[in-house]
Amino acid sequence: MDSPDCEPNARTRHSQNTVCPPHEHEDGFSIHPSNELAEKLLWAEDILAQEPHPKAHDDPCEPLPVGLKGLEQVHPDLPQPSTQILGLYSTLWDCYSAKKAHSQRLETENKALRATNIHLSQEKEILKHRYANQEALLVYFEQAFENLRLGILGICKDWEGCSPGPVFEHGSAQAIGDS
Repeated sequence: MDSPDCEPNARTRHSQNTVCPPHEHEDGFSIHPSNELAEKLLWAEDILAQEPHPKAHDDPCEPLPVGLKGLEQVHPDLPQPSTQILGLYSTLWDCYSAKKAHSQRLETENKALRATNIHLSQEKEILKHRYANQEALLVYFEQAFENLRLGILGICKDWEGCSPGPVFEHGSAQAIGDS
């Protein structure tokens, strides 16, 4: 904090964005002067801070390309890496957008599959009930036909026992009684 570039009143975040070496070692860092680096980072932060945040964005990083383009327009002396960063970000954004669209499509398909699954499950239950009803009706009709057959046979046997002779011609009464 002894460095004149790292004043406590400066609008910087020392722990995250700026490089402020101790005053005695300041000559050893010749890549960027601290004030220039802080100015660049502050300017990018200010651009992003000026964007109205209450606006609903599909992506939280959406204002970044606008900020980087504005940074290039205001500071044309910036080195080429800012355009490379913008290109890389654009590629990353395209990949993210494609993956998000794919994810949304998969979610839509998943919802449709769930709805189909629910419909098929309900239809399965309905068909199970219909099958059980049909099976019960089949058993009922089998018993009814068996009772009817036994009743008819009983009537025929009783009728043959009461009659003095065959009523039907050509021995048809015996055929009925024998079966």
